[in-house]
Amino acid sequence: MSLPTAAHPLIVCAEEQLQRLKSSEGTSSSSNSTINQKLDGQRKLYDCVDDVLKLPISQQVHEKHAKLLEQVSDVSLNVLDTRNFLTDERKYSATRVISSKR
Repeated sequence: MSLPTAAHPLIVCAEEQLQRLKSSEGTSSSSNSTINQKLDGQRKLYDCVDDVLKLPISQQVHEKHAKLLEQVSDVSLNVLDTRNFLTDERKYSATRVISSKR
């Protein structure tokens, strides 16, 4: 019989940050503060993942890290896609306003 092993606190930190970012993906707000909050959450997530990657690992832990990194990558791309979309929309809107004043 083996005792269940508790996840390392750094892994728990990374998983919690990942869940926060995933839950914020559903929000459709495009305000600067919302985007800044998501980018700050992404920074915190990267900090946690960086600390996790510095841990000595076994093969089993390595597989869990790989899954976590894949999820981090997916969430990060979504945050960056949202930021890029909003930047493009603002540029387009500014161009339309300038053109309409001519």
